[in-house]
Amino acid sequence: MKKTINSKKGVSEIITSVLLILVVISAVIVLSVYINKQVSLSPQLSCAEAKLNPPVTIEKACFNSSSKDTEITLNRVLSSEIKKINLIMQNSSNSSTYAIGENCNSGIMLAQGETREYFISGNFQSVSVSISNCMLESVKIENC
Repeated sequence: MKKTINSKKGVSEIITSVLLILVVISAVIVLSVYINKQVSLSPQLSCAEAKLNPPVTIEKACFNSSSKDTEITLNRVLSSEIKKINLIMQNSSNSSTYAIGENCNSGIMLAQGETREYFISGNFQSVSVSISNCMLESVKIENC
């Protein structure tokens, strides 16, 4: 009879150890799922990746002589998180930067897959688009 009591204590210690290991494995799985969800919600592109596959492209850039506005058509092609787009308008004497995004006055941010036209007062020679200090594209402005 004494052997059965001792063997039950040994079984109890094994069950406790197995349960503790299962709790640790479950915690690791839950934590890894949470971390993967957080990472996938806000993908960030490096500048090199953005230049190879630009998330925003300039579809058209022209000066409308009747309205005296420069018309710029942008297309957002990738689903990367973009908080702000900078349009750098250049002419022979200077350059001006116009920010498009959440807290910017120059325009509403493009949604994924959206094409939108922006109107900027003035006549410029070229326009460049940059995201997070990464110059993506620069085009010459033609007449509309």
